[in-house]
Amino acid sequence: MDTGSTYTVIPLRTYEKLSLKVVGEKNVETAKGLTRLDESFAIVEIEGRRGLTPLLVSRDLKDLLIGVLTLEALGLTVDPAIGKLKETRILLLQHGNWGVLELLLEPENIVRRLERGR
Repeated sequence: MDTGSTYTVIPLRTYEKLSLKVVGEKNVETAKGLTRLDESFAIVEIEGRRGLTPLLVSRDLKDLLIGVLTLEALGLTVDPAIGKLKETRILLLQHGNWGVLELLLEPENIVRRLERGR
């Protein structure tokens, strides 16, 4: 299992088969050098864990490549000693007085905090 990929990458044929929508593009470094890939999102399931993940679409790749963003979102990591998936903790960190979930889920709270100088 490749542990060096940040994003999950799917082949173009898989993207077309699933009828996913492109939401943007990402510049990424590959073995062939810098390239620009289409970005999409999908719900994935790995070992009974399901979640939404960003993914990139490759015209060159023939097989699915699971990235660390997907694994971490599902609470999984690769055990480098045996090359298999294992459970890991999902961390929710707070930067200063700004809650991560508050930033994502309640943007009106951001405005109130800025107005109060926090």
